[in-house]
Amino acid sequence: MAKLVIPLTAFILPMKKQGKMRLVKMTLNNWIMIHGMRAGRMIANKRKHQIQAKIIPLVDQRIVEGLDPIGKHTKFHFE
Repeated sequence: MAKLVIPLTAFILPMKKQGKMRLVKMTLNNWIMIHGMRAGRMIANKRKHQIQAKIIPLVDQRIVEGLDPIGKHTKFHFE
């Protein structure tokens, strides 16, 4: 079974926290907090796209290196 490791740095995004721009790890708690805001869905969608923009090149590079393409029967394991 091939293994693809996504580094945690892919989930660190610049966010305004306590009035200043800081690098914040996007955790489930942050995600829930964002959804509770008035424009939460739009902000969460922006964060999702930022994370995807970091992950997609990693997956593409691994596919070039010989990882099987991700299909509908691909199994994922999260640790």
